[in-house]
Amino acid sequence: MTLSLFNPIFQDKEKVEAPHALARLLSALYAVDYMSLLEADIATGISQVAFYDRLSKGFPYFDIPILSEILKRIGFNQLLTPFSKNNEAIIYSRNADSHILLADCIFDFILNVSADIRVDEFPQHISRRKMLAEIRRLLSEDDAISESKNIDGIRDKAIGILNTGINKIKLKKRNAKHSAHIHGRERDIIVVGSEHKASLKDIYSGIITMALIENIVFDVALSFPGEKRTYVESIASVLRSRLKKNKLFYDADFQAQLARPNLDLLLQKIYNKNSKLVVIFLCSEYSTKEWCGLEWRAIRDVIKRKEDLRLMFIRLDSVDVDGVLSIDGYIDAGTFSYTEIAEFILERARLLRCQMV
Repeated sequence: MTLSLFNPIFQDKEKVEAPHALARLLSALYAVDYMSLLEADIATGISQVAFYDRLSKGFPYFDIPILSEILKRIGFNQLLTPFSKNNEAIIYSRNADSHILLADCIFDFILNVSADIRVDEFPQHISRRKMLAEIRRLLSEDDAISESKNIDGIRDKAIGILNTGINKIKLKKRNAKHSAHIHGRERDIIVVGSEHKASLKDIYSGIITMALIENIVFDVALSFPGEKRTYVESIASVLRSRLKKNKLFYDADFQAQLARPNLDLLLQKIYNKNSKLVVIFLCSEYSTKEWCGLEWRAIRDVIKRKEDLRLMFIRLDSVDVDGVLSIDGYIDAGTFSYTEIAEFILERARLLRCQMV
């Protein structure tokens, strides 16, 4: 209807492409309006429409083909049928603890599979194909209860199937540690003493990762008060699985090296110079905690040098933090899930890497 208002203008045959261009523009504008007014998401899993579909940036966690395959193989294939008789019961139970437990279990399963096949190393369509193949290998449809009126029974069985799949991945990783491929050939385990066993790969990787923290340049560093550790840990776990080793500074991962004198100077160096992207979790506690104040001083010096792209604000509440103005942009933690926030952080980290190339 809106496009028809422009018909008199498009009578000129020389402007044959104009109606198509305007139609695309109107479609985009209506989509943006729809998304902003209704706070809606379209879980397409297609990165090209991320302009109005923020869930598509959460690959593989909100990918329709991947989620559909998992649901089918854990006994919830009725969710894939719009008019299934069990859908109403499932919807009514979505806030129950057991339902949240299942959602967390699905997330953990996807997290383990994506880390195992290293989805970041491949284009999205190849990663999806690899993940679907791995899901089919790990989850047997024969184990699922597909025809049952007992939603709790299906859910409990589904959690068991997913945990079995996760255990298969962990077992595969443990078995991989008992052999190493050197020059394309498998070698035996090196046995040191009667109980300690390690592969050459373990030894070499240990030497590489035993770097002094002051010599590491991190892709991402997290600055937050201890009161918010549980929340930040959820984000850190996603980042840890997607970034290479020693590319995330999350204090709990470096406890041995942080147990030293002059820790204040070390932290200032990490946040001021040795991190490409610093993510600050703004909240009432951040403005009152001593160690956050020390980190914030180093971070404000980054602002002084006009290196704004190195900083990213995540706001956990509406309390003002000295030095943060109303004109400063931030991500509202109350609007997005922690997986979405982790994806935003990874997106910024990728942008910084592209700029540095």
